[in-house]
Amino acid sequence: MYKLLNERTKQKDGIALLVREFLRYKKRLIVIFICLIISTVASVLTPILLKYAIDDAIGKNDLNKLWLYSGIFLGLLIILGIMFNLQGRLTRELAQKIIYGIRNKIFAKLQELPMEFFNENKSGDIIQRLTGNVEGLNNFFSEGLVRLILTVFALVGFLTGMILLNTTLGLWVVISVTITIVYLAIQGVVLNKFTKKSLDSEALLASQLQETLNGFQIIKIYQKEKEFLAEFQAKNKRFYKSLLKTAFVSTLSDGIVPFIFSTTVVIVVLSALNLYTQHVMTQGDIIAYLTYLVSFYRRFDGISGLWSNIQTGIASATRINELLKAKTNITNIKDPYSPALDKIKGKIDFKHVTFSYKPQEVVLNDINLSVDPGQTIAMIGPTGGGKTSFVNLIARLYDVNSGEVILDDVNVKEWDLLSLRKSIGYLIQDAIFFTGTIFENLTYDNPGVTKEEAITALTKLGGESIIKELDKGIDTLVNADTQVLSGGQKQVLALTRLMLRNPKIIILDEATSNIDTKSEKIIQKAIETVRVGRTAFIIAHRLSTIFNADKIVLIQNNTIAESGTHDELIRKNGIYFNIYSKFIGK
Repeated sequence: MYKLLNERTKQKDGIALLVREFLRYKKRLIVIFICLIISTVASVLTPILLKYAIDDAIGKNDLNKLWLYSGIFLGLLIILGIMFNLQGRLTRELAQKIIYGIRNKIFAKLQELPMEFFNENKSGDIIQRLTGNVEGLNNFFSEGLVRLILTVFALVGFLTGMILLNTTLGLWVVISVTITIVYLAIQGVVLNKFTKKSLDSEALLASQLQETLNGFQIIKIYQKEKEFLAEFQAKNKRFYKSLLKTAFVSTLSDGIVPFIFSTTVVIVVLSALNLYTQHVMTQGDIIAYLTYLVSFYRRFDGISGLWSNIQTGIASATRINELLKAKTNITNIKDPYSPALDKIKGKIDFKHVTFSYKPQEVVLNDINLSVDPGQTIAMIGPTGGGKTSFVNLIARLYDVNSGEVILDDVNVKEWDLLSLRKSIGYLIQDAIFFTGTIFENLTYDNPGVTKEEAITALTKLGGESIIKELDKGIDTLVNADTQVLSGGQKQVLALTRLMLRNPKIIILDEATSNIDTKSEKIIQKAIETVRVGRTAFIIAHRLSTIFNADKIVLIQNNTIAESGTHDELIRKNGIYFNIYSKFIGK
């Protein structure tokens, strides 16, 4: 559903994105086009002025007219210089405005897409669209677009001048231009196809590199360097071959276009000389015509580079458009339920809930469960059995396939997403920290908290020693890969951050699985403090952490196999009893 690389978006969608972004700046575009018209008129008048200077001044030895034409010529050059500078600066500024807006749109789109999207698409590919493909657009807008607009206006102006000077000679140029445009259009279709494939290959390569860097320690431990190297080389080779094909198609015009134009020049020059001998054209006409012709074909200089730049821009826009068109089914309804946070009770009901990530691969089947406000639910079961999927449905990180998840007697689909998720606090096994100080991370999404309040909350959870052990205390800088904190310290800080948000529902997903026994005791005590007065879901891999739960839910074979208190499940002498027997027998 969300697999971007499998979407068959058309080239016209990428072009439509470029047009839409351009039309958002109509006033600036109008100014640019005025500059282009003025510079084009000045460029077209220059050869005409040269014709009159030769025929009317030099041919008649009229020095006064020669000075007059020279002055006008100098004025035109000044106008051209000013217009070229102004239109170039305005176009590049416009390009940066568009790129700025597109970056913001991509990032905003990523914020609204569901978890399913990120499960189906590699982060390297997503990053490539936000960086490499946006840079491709930047090059197109800043360089290719400027040259393209200048070329189009100049070609139209010069061609008009040549036709007005001599229609017959102008038709030869029209024929050659038509042939060139048809060829470039055909080449463009093929080039866009290969360029899109090369960008996709580059994204896969970036994903492979990121995956390797993220898992480098595991790769070393399991000695998988050769396997990862072989996989990288295979993707790199695919990328290399796609670039070769793109380069081959791109450079075809380097030979063909100059051949077409050279042939046209020979025909035009010979025809012009013939017309001169017949007194149909003057010396000034020929000089003016050849000036037009040279200026006209000079605009096509490096056409392969320009054409390649344009196709890269369109292909980049197509890949970006794929991302921007991705839809999410997890959205707010009209007039959603949005109670004040202090009014939320935390009563949760699962009614005949069925859920799957992929069709025909059921993760949860016909789940029914009622949780009263303030209850603690411990969830156990085999790895991959659906425990995390179960709690993710409460916050609508995913939506059910059928059935209902109800919070405070209201279906979660009818809740305002912001209110729903603010009412829920998550603690996962690997606490995430963003670049900033410990204090900034503790007050994430809760900026009104003071340092004193943060330290008090941390002390209440037994984490005062963390601050004392650090030179800068609560102002110590941390990030996602911070090494200044142990796993246990990170979890205490994450719990403190959760408590400062004061959610009514807390979800602890194997929060003590990656820490030592000593830290586990601290975390367990902190959890006991945090869960007071809150509805809590504890996903645990250690039975020692769940005995005090109000209800234990055992998920097995995609459904709730057993549920009840510890004593009730022991008396049932079922699956839980067998698990517990193995635990106490260790």
